Amino acid sequence: MQTMAEKGIYVHVPFCARKCQYCDFHSVVADETFVGSYFDAFEQELLVRSREAAADSFDTLFIGGGTPSILTISRLDRLLRMLTSSFTFSSSAEITVEVNPSSLSLAKLRCLRSWGVNRLSMGVQSFEPNLLEALGRLHTVEQVFQSLRSARQVGFDNISMDLMFGLPDQTMAQWQATLATAVQLGIQHLSAYALILEEATPFYRWAQQGLLALPDEDTEACMFETTMQYLPDHGMPQYEISNYARLGCESQHNMLYWTGKPYLALGSGAAGYWRGRRYVNTKDMALYVSGWQNHAATETLELEEFPNRYQQMDEYMMTGMRLLRGIHGPTFAKRFGMAISEAYPAQLQRLLERNLVQWTADGYLQLTYAGRVLGNHVFSAWLR
Repeated sequence: MQTMAEKGIYVHVPFCARKCQYCDFHSVVADETFVGSYFDAFEQELLVRSREAAADSFDTLFIGGGTPSILTISRLDRLLRMLTSSFTFSSSAEITVEVNPSSLSLAKLRCLRSWGVNRLSMGVQSFEPNLLEALGRLHTVEQVFQSLRSARQVGFDNISMDLMFGLPDQTMAQWQATLATAVQLGIQHLSAYALILEEATPFYRWAQQGLLALPDEDTEACMFETTMQYLPDHGMPQYEISNYARLGCESQHNMLYWTGKPYLALGSGAAGYWRGRRYVNTKDMALYVSGWQNHAATETLELEEFPNRYQQMDEYMMTGMRLLRGIHGPTFAKRFGMAISEAYPAQLQRLLERNLVQWTADGYLQLTYAGRVLGNHVFSAWLR
């Protein structure tokens, strides 16, 4: 794995062409007039955040959503100009933009490259037309292929893809074919997520009404295990519970989250962790716009807190154990002033006895194979 990033910036673009049936991420259907007002307000937040970090150099920038690629070329150009002129980035910074095949064009890709974007995260989810339709995705399979060709044409050589399993009417054969297609396309990074039924979504309501034919737990578990076996066998080792990458192409920005590093966050609904302060911007779009327009920054916060030592430990364990390499015991002890066995004696003993975690010879506490399969039991065990 390449040298780890130390500081990052996350930017949330909360606009989509249409909400997907399973999605509860913070986003709204784009209205061009409001988009303009939003970015005027965003610029005010950016001025404040850039002053907070005037002496800092950043190793990652991740623009997510929502659907950043739904923005017009002029808005993408403005957004990237604001960010690159307001913050200092290291010469090797990883700069990622989330894109959807339905809203991506050669011209937009050229715009992204011109501002130094060097990584794309593409929301694909499936290569089965019937599943794409059921999910509410707007793109076709051919648009995925065309987007990849266009991205490579303008020089992108670090492309990540999101895929989903456990979908309504999805078969094991379909999931195996999806993985094979992704590998054949030669992408550098793959995130494979199980469908989660979130309460505020149409999928949740339909499942409650018995209208979704979801795979049973054994089939979903088999899909997960198949992923863990197939991708490493084809040159994409698993490095985090849901993420696989070719050597050196691991997501540096996401590593910040998993290793407790600081990151600024900008935009409605964005969550940041900076100088020991955790904050979440309001998801109320009108409040976000009015607050920043009126220079009333405190009104735009949904949450602001300073986690204490024990909260920081819990979060560090919960996120760090998602990594296949695990958590380095001596590093934990140096950071928090006590060993993992001292901070979590009962939890650790219980997980060791169940063979869900293990100590390595070089001092890492990591998931066993059984622990990967039952990951949620391990991640939640550290919360007091």
